[in-house]
Amino acid sequence: TLDYMAPELFHGQAPTIATDIYALGVLIHTLLTGQTPKRKAALPIPQEAGQLEDPADWRREIAPLPRPWAQVVRKCLEPLPENRYATVGE
Repeated sequence: TLDYMAPELFHGQAPTIATDIYALGVLIHTLLTGQTPKRKAALPIPQEAGQLEDPADWRREIAPLPRPWAQVVRKCLEPLPENRYATVGE
């Protein structure tokens, strides 16, 4: 669903391990809270395919989570793929 889609997918980029890690962060948040993390703003409409607007527009509101889950979910939900974990094992 749209809640599990990484920002770059909305911009026409191909799925990667980073998009899976984003979805994993949403899943962990949902398992711990019973709801997906809320978007801070309406989904931005891309200006050009493959180009992200201000990454802050894609930040999600993360509910209070127990340690270390808050840090894990926050890193998984980074708007830019290169700022997320590089692997699931990481």
